[in-house]
Amino acid sequence: MAAFQCSQCSQVFTTLGGRTRHENTQHRPITPPPGDENANDEEREYQYERHPHFKVERCDELGVTLLHGSPPPKEPEPPPIDSPEAWAPFSSRVEFDFAHFHFVELQASRASIDKSLDIICAYLRQYGDDAPFANAEDLYGKIDEIQETNTLWRTYQLSYSSPKPDDPPKWMTDTYTVCLRNLRDVLSSQLSTKAFHSKFSYTPYKQYNSSKQRVFSNLMSGFWAWETADKLMNDSDTSESTRGAMLVPIIMGSDKTTVSVATGHQEFHPGYVSAGNLTNVACRGHGNSLLPFIFFPIPRTNANERESTAFQQFTRQLFHTCLELALKPLRQAMTSPITVMCPDGYYRRAIFAIGPYIANYPEQVVLAGGVYGWCTSAVDENGEDDSIVETCPNSQHHRHDDDDHETGASSTFEQDSRVTHWVLDRCTARSTNLDGDPNTIPRSRKLHLLYSDAYDAETLWKQYGIWGDVVPFTFSFPYAGIYDLITPDLLHQLIKGVFKDHLVTFTCKLLLVTHGKVGGRAVIKEIDRRISAGSEYNSIRRFYDGRDYSQWTGDNSKALMRVYVPALVGLVDRKVIQCITAFLEMCYIARKNAITESDLANFETQLTRFHENRTVYLVPGVRDDFNLPRQHALIHMVLAIIRFGALNGLCSSITKSKHIKAVKQP
Repeated sequence: MAAFQCSQCSQVFTTLGGRTRHENTQHRPITPPPGDENANDEEREYQYERHPHFKVERCDELGVTLLHGSPPPKEPEPPPIDSPEAWAPFSSRVEFDFAHFHFVELQASRASIDKSLDIICAYLRQYGDDAPFANAEDLYGKIDEIQETNTLWRTYQLSYSSPKPDDPPKWMTDTYTVCLRNLRDVLSSQLSTKAFHSKFSYTPYKQYNSSKQRVFSNLMSGFWAWETADKLMNDSDTSESTRGAMLVPIIMGSDKTTVSVATGHQEFHPGYVSAGNLTNVACRGHGNSLLPFIFFPIPRTNANERESTAFQQFTRQLFHTCLELALKPLRQAMTSPITVMCPDGYYRRAIFAIGPYIANYPEQVVLAGGVYGWCTSAVDENGEDDSIVETCPNSQHHRHDDDDHETGASSTFEQDSRVTHWVLDRCTARSTNLDGDPNTIPRSRKLHLLYSDAYDAETLWKQYGIWGDVVPFTFSFPYAGIYDLITPDLLHQLIKGVFKDHLVTFTCKLLLVTHGKVGGRAVIKEIDRRISAGSEYNSIRRFYDGRDYSQWTGDNSKALMRVYVPALVGLVDRKVIQCITAFLEMCYIARKNAITESDLANFETQLTRFHENRTVYLVPGVRDDFNLPRQHALIHMVLAIIRFGALNGLCSSITKSKHIKAVKQP
């Protein structure tokens, strides 16, 4: 019998697939964080500049600043392990072990639990005793009494509130249930987790390597965190109250994966939250770094109503209303600090701010109140009335004013306006010409309100890609603009989007067009043969059937990236190889945990190379244009990294990896 030994822990498996699954789950490689012992000595020599306003003073539970050297407050002593209180709400350890074994370890069915209890009960009644539980329902009820935290789930009812026609469709009269937890309690519980003590940033900072280059790693190392701290420092309403406080960015994310169907066929999909102080390594690890805080309702209707403007507008506004409702408990804490427990055991005063939102492109469109196919970060400047644009402070006519502003820092990225201009010069926003001539201005709250007042709904839709009647949830909160908080998604937009759905598909189509159907299929078959013939090597997957999968995951796409280019050599046009290798260079840079200015410059070089070589696909039968939002996201990636740090901590793969653990196995 064949034996496959794990190279990490020496465990032996009878099949190669078993070893691969074991390595993927137990020894998953993670990019070393800055300062890791495996990094180069030069890269370990980092210098940090902390924000002067947010010095993060320790305090007591009432917010009174502690003297330097004061010990943290004592934690309450846990009850003795042999006392009933230690196993509450279970009356004894026997009850707890029985419930844990059947519900968690065996994941036994209701019938199996009932049968086990019947056997135990029959035996114990000989001695005048009963089983620990009457039946499975009794066991489930005891499990439901467990309250690990005080963050209870609550439900709220929402419904259509606009004027209705005489004979309204059913979706207008239905009531929709949103399930959510108090976001203040959820984040306070997360911030107090002791396991995050060494993976936590208390204040915004600038990070430099030994070459004096700016390094972008965790969220708190980016421009956005520093700029938000500056806004709070310079605002007369918050300047004094936030001095010495801790900035806590609120990272949210959602993925439209239906998790349950309740009474009345009500469907839900989850939303997740995390504190932006956690490092990227903590976010991608196990634990409670990402917690579910809301279940969005998904309205249902028939096919005809589903295409109506009224229904689509309602579903979009319902999404924003749910987020506004969930964030309401934190609104006051966004201008006035509250006291929270931190991972090191000390209390600190915390001020919250809405941070980046993790979503794939369809949800980004809903978040931005935009139109599908348009850029979610910018709008087309060409309009019917140029005077409207002239009055907007975010207009291109004004955005170059501070190009020569000196900050006194040596970093070339100390003023990210230059990069903003570089991005906008490559982005036209319009769905029919995403990457064409420069003619755009950034989306903003002021621009949204200005255009909504000036134009009717049809003009906003067709000319500017704006859904004017949808009010983004960030309009109700200070220092927040959803247009600045949407980031490119590594999983859906790069790995599964540009690589698998675009480049791999385009290459196959190009071969069919170039060689004809029969000849093209023969070349594709040879590519699959090369892919399947790869040698056994650690972290290299063998695709036994080539790249023909019925359902591709992100892991499949990342594994194919490692072997795809060698399989193409000699079979495709050289520009195809150059195009794909340029993209792979960008992808590997974007997936790093610490990204330097040199990396970003290389990313821009590879992006230019990618745009030059992708024209090989512009042939009839393959592509007529490249108005593809997921490819267009590459243009915005450099600015996103500068603002929010390395994007591997803001990737939808994190929400997907937490889905089963956080939702289906609560």
